[in-house]
Amino acid sequence: MKVSFIIPCRNKAPHVVETIQSVFAQCYSPIEIILSDQGSIDGTSEIINKLAGEYDGPHSVHVLSCPHTDLHGMPGLNAHLNWLDTQIQGDIVIMSSADDINHPDRTEYTVRAFKEYDPSYVNTTVRYIEPDGSDPKFTNFPNIGTRWIGIEESIRHQIHSSGSSAWARDLFQKHGPLIGCEQQDMILPMMALFERGIFYIDTPLHTYIHHSSRMNTGFQGQIKAAESDEERIQLVELNNFIHVRNWTSVLNRWQQQPDWLLKLAESQGDLDAFLEKIATTSYAWSTVREAMILNGIRPLQMNIGL
Repeated sequence: MKVSFIIPCRNKAPHVVETIQSVFAQCYSPIEIILSDQGSIDGTSEIINKLAGEYDGPHSVHVLSCPHTDLHGMPGLNAHLNWLDTQIQGDIVIMSSADDINHPDRTEYTVRAFKEYDPSYVNTTVRYIEPDGSDPKFTNFPNIGTRWIGIEESIRHQIHSSGSSAWARDLFQKHGPLIGCEQQDMILPMMALFERGIFYIDTPLHTYIHHSSRMNTGFQGQIKAAESDEERIQLVELNNFIHVRNWTSVLNRWQQQPDWLLKLAESQGDLDAFLEKIATTSYAWSTVREAMILNGIRPLQMNIGL
């Protein structure tokens, strides 16, 4: 069972060293480690080349340069992930953002889950911390434990939505490419629910750091870096749009698989959870947009490089 551990990078010079070192330190070996830069202009490319050149360990390390650099934000990351799928060798793909930290046992636990249970997607508990290491929090949901995750609970609690993502290669090849503002940790696990399922590992194997940065692909870091109340509400509106876009994209993709909708309708709890998620995210987006209209705040253009 071949493993590709991918780190898509873009302008992460302040953080990428710690991320890469945490992947180099993975206990399970050998694995294919892919350090892929996407047109960075802050020295990230030079850093990853230096680290790869100095590495002397059991893993196979490859430095790639993604040619698709026009798009930024989520569309840019999707272009990167779509391209990476054509470059890797693994049957299992483990992903880390270039500003997160990975526990040395993350790969070992993840591979064990794939070997023993054969899911399409694997998640682990995530530790969330501030940049100084303070205020640690952990993934939590009712009846948390190492086990299969059901449709209703996955939708209601978005257990799948985290930095700790790993998928079977055949899942991406069947349901890729990722399009526009779709999010990998929304689309792939929602597809996995109707393939071979999602398996959850209740061990904190991945650390998400709440960096405040306008360079973040996700909007949480951008919102944290907002310099005014007006900019903050503009970014919240974009973040709410992303939520609606992804849940409606899930619906659109499910509609292309009629048997999946029939299975969803078999459980009232599953169906209610999905309809409630679309309704609540849509309401949140419309509420923020209404507040912007009433206060004369113009929507913010999403920075995707166009």
